[in-house]
Amino acid sequence: MRNSFLHSVAKDLLHKNGTNLSEITVVFPNKRAALFLNKALSTYADNPVWCPTYISIDELFQNLSSTPVADDIKLICELYKSYVSCTEAIESIDEFYSWGQLLLSDFDDLDKNLGNAKMVLSNVADIHEFDASDFLTNEQKTTLKNFFNNFSENHNSKLKERFLMFWNKLFDIYVDFNKRLSEQNITYEGALYRQVAENENLTFPSSKYVFVGFNLLHKAEQKIFRRLQHEGKALFYWDFDHYYTGNNSEAGHFIRQNMQMFTNELENDRSDLYDCFSQDKEITYISAPTENSQAHYVGGWLNEQRIADGAKTAIVLCDETLLQSVTHNLPTS
Repeated sequence: MRNSFLHSVAKDLLHKNGTNLSEITVVFPNKRAALFLNKALSTYADNPVWCPTYISIDELFQNLSSTPVADDIKLICELYKSYVSCTEAIESIDEFYSWGQLLLSDFDDLDKNLGNAKMVLSNVADIHEFDASDFLTNEQKTTLKNFFNNFSENHNSKLKERFLMFWNKLFDIYVDFNKRLSEQNITYEGALYRQVAENENLTFPSSKYVFVGFNLLHKAEQKIFRRLQHEGKALFYWDFDHYYTGNNSEAGHFIRQNMQMFTNELENDRSDLYDCFSQDKEITYISAPTENSQAHYVGGWLNEQRIADGAKTAIVLCDETLLQSVTHNLPTS
């Protein structure tokens, strides 16, 4: 049987730290893996184990700040107020809501990557300024020009005017939105990441932080990782396959970058752990006319052996709304 990544992490943690892991915080991209790592620790420990603290990367940043993250509805409502204030728009909040979510997502990405908001949300006074905009590729410039040329002259001018007006107000909306939230002592996730990453007076309560299973890292995350690494408080465990890291594959770009910045605690040349793609596999394709028919098929697919395998058997849904149908079709055993 192929060695499990989390089992290898558990063995290495016990080997390097003993069974008292109470001063260690294990950070996952999300907390679903915590249960499996706990089980692995109990498997390999000869004595009772003081378990580490398990948190997600979002919880790590939230724990390092005193400002709470507001819920999405509150954030969109405050963003709408900033939008109306800066543009004097007449759209209702219902009309604004869906693309307000996109705008909030853009602000979130901007802050998590510590971008210069004034430069990124640059003013563009005229469509011809796209020609001299370094942040646009030639293909993007051509696409924008073709987009505007698809309209008649009157509609084209009106659309361009509105587009440029909104673009020129993006930075103002960003500033006003952050000001509104600050006055209420709340924030959104991206702004929280930026605030924590740029705080030079941070103190980290745990004696050691163990980062497990990350892939794409935002600039704010990288900054915190480097700081903990510099303080000698960080261990990194990367889950990857040589198929992605060894052939300059685009899919392995971020994990290769991460491993150069932050040394893997496990040996990178371990074939039992990092050569999964080279192993033989049995794959069966079943034709199904609808997604619900797939849910019905699961009941028959779960034979006695797959049920007995327990956590080694996984059902991965293409659509989470199928969960109820799949659960209904599970065999009584």
